[in-house]
Amino acid sequence: MNDITYQSINDIVHDFNLEIKQNPDIINAYCTRGLLKFCLKDIEGAFTDWSKATQMGCKNTIILINYLTLA
Repeated sequence: MNDITYQSINDIVHDFNLEIKQNPDIINAYCTRGLLKFCLKDIEGAFTDWSKATQMGCKNTIILINYLTLA
């Protein structure tokens, strides 16, 4: 099993950036990229992505934000 590193997460975020640029209406891409940014301690970037996903109608993101702000 491969270890997940800071660089590998950055690479995945980069892939999501490209995907979102090509397909900005994919709600789950914002939610997932937000989780990755949160792992990288980019809290502002994570909440920006989650806010976008929420505005697009992703209810799971609302649950996630509520959980993280209460924890």
